[in-house]
Amino acid sequence: MGETNGSEFDAGFSDEEKEDLERMIGAFNADRKSLAADLADENLKRQIEIIEKRFSHLGEIVSRTNKRLDSFFEILQLLHRKSEIMNERFNTLLQVLQQDAEP
Repeated sequence: MGETNGSEFDAGFSDEEKEDLERMIGAFNADRKSLAADLADENLKRQIEIIEKRFSHLGEIVSRTNKRLDSFFEILQLLHRKSEIMNERFNTLLQVLQQDAEP
């Protein structure tokens, strides 16, 4: 028994029967490929949905962080303004003390 290729194998089928078998095998393979493509599409859709959920979650995190940073920035602005007011008061106090110290 030597090596036989699928096209060389002859089981006594007529040409018409061979063509029918080839068409059935071709249809079977086409169905398998379309099923694999459908599964790949479903997998891709699931991955896209997961990515959308993750982006949505990350967006919420960024929004919350932004709100906190806005509040923090307001606090920093108020602290800066307070330090400017205190500096003005100290400068005024120093000027008054210097005027009183001058003869």
